[in-house]
Amino acid sequence: MESLQIKRLNTNCLSKQSITHFEDLSNEIFYEIFGYLDYFHVYQSFFNLNIRFRNFLTCSNVLIKINISSISKSNLEHYYTNTIIPYPHRIISLCITNKFCYDLHISPHHILSRFIRLETLILENIDTKYLSNIFRDISTLSNLSTLVIICLGYVRDANQYLLQIFRLPALKYCKVSLQERYQSNPLPFATSEYSPIEYLVIKHKVYLQNIDRLLSYIPQIRRLSLDNLLANNEYELNHPIMLDHLTHLFLKLDRLSSNNFKLLIKTFFSTIEVLHLSVYGKEEYINANQWQELISSSMPFLRVFNIYVRSSISLLSMSQLNEFKSSFWHDRQWFFTHQGYLGRSFYIPTFYSVNPYRQKEYIIRWDNKQFTDLTYTKTDHTSVNHVYITGERSIYHSRLNRIPSDEGWLQNQTFHVKGQSVTLYDRIGNGKFGSVWSAGTRDGQQVAVKIYDFGRSKDHINSTQRLDSFKTEIRMGYKMRHEVNNAVTVFGFDLDRQRHLGLLIMELGEESLTERVKNLHTMHSGSEAEGYDYITATARKNIWIQLVNIAVALKRNNIVHRDMKPANLVYFGSTLKIVDFGIALDEYSGQDGHRRLGGTHPFTAPECFSGAVPVTPRAEVWSVGAILYYLTYGQAPIYETAQPIPGTTKTRSSLVKDILHNCFQRNPWRRPDHYWLLNHPLTKSPALI
Repeated sequence: MESLQIKRLNTNCLSKQSITHFEDLSNEIFYEIFGYLDYFHVYQSFFNLNIRFRNFLTCSNVLIKINISSISKSNLEHYYTNTIIPYPHRIISLCITNKFCYDLHISPHHILSRFIRLETLILENIDTKYLSNIFRDISTLSNLSTLVIICLGYVRDANQYLLQIFRLPALKYCKVSLQERYQSNPLPFATSEYSPIEYLVIKHKVYLQNIDRLLSYIPQIRRLSLDNLLANNEYELNHPIMLDHLTHLFLKLDRLSSNNFKLLIKTFFSTIEVLHLSVYGKEEYINANQWQELISSSMPFLRVFNIYVRSSISLLSMSQLNEFKSSFWHDRQWFFTHQGYLGRSFYIPTFYSVNPYRQKEYIIRWDNKQFTDLTYTKTDHTSVNHVYITGERSIYHSRLNRIPSDEGWLQNQTFHVKGQSVTLYDRIGNGKFGSVWSAGTRDGQQVAVKIYDFGRSKDHINSTQRLDSFKTEIRMGYKMRHEVNNAVTVFGFDLDRQRHLGLLIMELGEESLTERVKNLHTMHSGSEAEGYDYITATARKNIWIQLVNIAVALKRNNIVHRDMKPANLVYFGSTLKIVDFGIALDEYSGQDGHRRLGGTHPFTAPECFSGAVPVTPRAEVWSVGAILYYLTYGQAPIYETAQPIPGTTKTRSSLVKDILHNCFQRNPWRRPDHYWLLNHPLTKSPALI
């Protein structure tokens, strides 16, 4: 019962409060707990418990999220009679993935128009015979922001359904698969009606000659994914469309020539920052010079280039693969490799990006015709999740230890957390306990997701320590939930037992303090005061005040962070917040000798690395001093003194020197407390130096 484990993790946050019975919790707490659970399980567990819970579930405004995947017919009948029919106005999410449910008269997809507050609708494995009635009903749902429809079989005219989708007034995320047996009439160009969709995924065929018509309906698009873009001939694209918000493009091409692709990029997609491309059967896509010219001339903002090409080339053309190793690619940190099969006069390579790792399948065969790009020795196939071994000799000669368990495969994976689907985009951070990814929800919200891989053993951290860190993040996030101006907000969490993962959903920041300081230093360079201080005194003071407020907020909530450093301080707009509570401690937990995992030297106080003295909130005083040193001199305080490292900038600020001298005391009892920092002249007075 994964959901029950989630409930237990959440209620652990309340262990310090004086509550002796579960029923003593307030309704507000139950609102939050129930938000993590499927409503059917809530109803089963609590409805008959006592009159309070019965009234709470029947008379309150608890919003209902329905997920019908694996449920018996009798339970569905009970659910339908006691929840769906009486409370359609409370249903905000409906997910049906079991294809056998659709044929039952009690399936809720028959009465969609009654769910007037519905925000998320997911219908997978649905027969096309139900589509007409479904689209008639959803046209009345003014709050629908997320729509997923995956059909079994063929539809007569996919475009008629797309037109109805584009008329939905609140839709932000849409994923559809509407396969056609024969190509239907093209969409008309949009003239007055436009869709608010920001993330569109089309799994069925899209023809190149219709792409401009499709794009004319979605001017707000930010992420576009086309799983089967095809063309049988060369086409002219005569209707350029400005897609100012588009940053991410995911394409799988079918018989689309490189000339057509170039025209496509130049006409519609010149603003993209991220390109993921899969191509089969087109040799011209393995031409480094053509790619270099196209990227330089038509994709000036491209920062992520991820390509997968499988084709056949002549042996005389094999040398062109080495052209992807020039400085143009290396300077952008884009690396590629290939492996394939050598014939008498041809080579069939699989050519793919290795940064980020994208290869999902790896074929191991052994014969004298096998060929691998031996010049790329660092390939470790971290994204592989399917290995195919052909023949006994392949087993003998293969080295499976080259395919470790890593997290590269997570990119573009979708997880369901707290009733919300979350898709991972790019890895933005990595640490001992887990990795952090930028991600998006179905309703278009941009979030950060921290992934804990409990099956991973690395950096001397075992699975038990990772699980403890995951629980700590949840507990500390709950304690800091009201400190919205000082700590990152945690939206939800979940456990994926099948893949041994923990997921923590948080707000997405813009840049770390490290990145902000680099930019501030660049602006400071060349000024009259360049010889003093790494950044301006004004910028340093603004950051310092926020640092002190964060330290005081941690103290106010009885938390010792233990890893406060520039990389764990992130800007959300103009607000600086602390992130990563994985090794944090409760103030009164004692020495905690079993968890002396330290932090990051020299930003973490010395006592955090040994068991000689207890770790107290004064550890944070050391950390804010070390960060102030970094802001002043542009270096970490490796010698743990207030003096600058030889060769670095100096400072004229006596106030800064005073703080550094007092913070860098190895004996924590000799350090000042948080309130000394709060009342220090650098914090309180207008003085800068």
